[in-house]
Amino acid sequence: MHTVSIEVSDKNDLQLILMLVQRLGLKFKQVEKNGSSKTEKKDLDYHRNIIKNGGKMTEDRMNEMLKSIEEDRQDRELPFRES
Repeated sequence: MHTVSIEVSDKNDLQLILMLVQRLGLKFKQVEKNGSSKTEKKDLDYHRNIIKNGGKMTEDRMNEMLKSIEEDRQDRELPFRES
């Protein structure tokens, strides 16, 4: 069994799709969504702000992480390489 979700903005298109679904004898459930809720908009604004600001990573923290990675890579022995 497969489930398909379709968003349709035009009511005429919706009626056409529903007639086809009924004709084919498929089970369906119609769910109306009336715009975004305030919570969804708040969440979206929150995530957009993180993206806009480049996340919460500061330049100092990024440099610290890069230094740590470089140090870790220098200490390990790699296969097929002479020490």
